Amino acid sequence: MRRSSGVNTVHFNDADLNLIKVLDALVREVSVARAARRLGVTPSAISHALGRLRLMLRDPVVVRSGRTLRLTPRALALAPVAASMCESARGLLTDAPDSDPGKWQDTLRILGSDYALAAWVFPALALARAEAPGLRIAAISLDAAEWERQLIDGAADFAVRDQQPRNSKLRCITLAQERYVVVMRPGHPFSRGRLDPDRYCRASHALVSVIGGGFHGAVDAQLAASGRTRNVMVSVPTFLAGIDLVRRSDLLLSLPSRLAQHYRGLVASRPLPVPSPSFDVVLIWHARTDGSLPHAWFRARIKKFGTAPDPPRLKSEGAP
Repeated sequence: MRRSSGVNTVHFNDADLNLIKVLDALVREVSVARAARRLGVTPSAISHALGRLRLMLRDPVVVRSGRTLRLTPRALALAPVAASMCESARGLLTDAPDSDPGKWQDTLRILGSDYALAAWVFPALALARAEAPGLRIAAISLDAAEWERQLIDGAADFAVRDQQPRNSKLRCITLAQERYVVVMRPGHPFSRGRLDPDRYCRASHALVSVIGGGFHGAVDAQLAASGRTRNVMVSVPTFLAGIDLVRRSDLLLSLPSRLAQHYRGLVASRPLPVPSPSFDVVLIWHARTDGSLPHAWFRARIKKFGTAPDPPRLKSEGAP
């Protein structure tokens, strides 16, 4: 008679290993219908498989929250294991993975701030959309305290950050070194002529405070080093909110140059009249996806975009 070592023990000989593939699809899609499309089966087949998966794991796997589904903590904990098993199985059972991006059907989940998504992820995707029309991007709001855990747990595939990862399981490449510029509404008095440090400091400014409510940032630290201060009147939580604000006012806003490039026409851009702070833009992923062709392909495309001398602008630029 077989003994169980715990309430969550699953004996290998009794396990339906096809359910690992179902678990991976559910974790990636968090939708029965989309998981079915991903695996090329009917939603009914996924529902039946989910029932068997729940019995095997003794866990609901997904639970309904309003009109949406949420993964249980156990499903999130198993996500990286399921993903790794599926990648290994694909390599084991095929002579070579499909190298044609036009045939890929995958979803890449990317953590990033509004700056990272607007200035890096979406334009890079636009460059490559013709190559991989079946590749989808799920943009996920970045939590400064949890982003590494999300990559480790498999809740996200990539993160675009301004810092290196601390965990040894995470890989990264530096996309570029960014600097700040100052933007203002088109027609602003400072959009023409020489903008010297004194005029800049006397003007009224907006500041992006990602933690919320701050009135001192990287530019202020740079000014303080030379004994200067500026007049920050408004604090906003996102760069895009700051851009919308300066378009409607005489406020100045300092922001990363790549984002200013994308919104030229909507805002006027000038070099900072003081030494500009700089930071590295870093793309981060988990080591388990090193061998994934769609992941490697995306890493190459966003890196190529980062080194382009004049990156393409967002399609919404120049709109009234």
